[in-house]
Amino acid sequence: MLYSKIAGIRERQLENSKKMKDEKIKHDQKLDLVMELERLKQLKMFEEKELIKKEQRVYGKMVIVDQMKKNQEKRVKEKEELQKELKEMVNKTKKLDEDEKRILEEKRIQSEIIAKEIAVFNRQNEGNKERKKQEDKDLDIRMLQYQLDKAKKEEDEVLEKRYFINI
Repeated sequence: MLYSKIAGIRERQLENSKKMKDEKIKHDQKLDLVMELERLKQLKMFEEKELIKKEQRVYGKMVIVDQMKKNQEKRVKEKEELQKELKEMVNKTKKLDEDEKRILEEKRIQSEIIAKEIAVFNRQNEGNKERKKQEDKDLDIRMLQYQLDKAKKEEDEVLEKRYFINI
């Protein structure tokens, strides 16, 4: 009986040991399953982070490409504006040159007109000078003639007086 008690205890110990092993195996399996789930969760989070990083890189690339396009368009517009301004400056310069040429031509024409007027005036003035000289000479001649006539009259008077005095 004692043997049977011992055998019963032994059997229960073995069963208990087996149960504990089974529980440990179940516990280990549960722990493995939890760890596997945790690992899968972390793997999923890592993949999501990588996907987010990839999307951010793609977005960043698109932003950079967009900025490059905008900068290129800006440079093209600036170049066009610069060419337009350059063209306007060339046109303004041409217009200023034409205006300057026109003004110089007008001044040249006015100078020629003034020179002609001066020449005409000088010719008229020369004629006036000649006429004035001639008039002065004529006046001098008339004055001399008058003085001669006067002197002759006085001489005649003196001679007459002498003649009458002598008679």
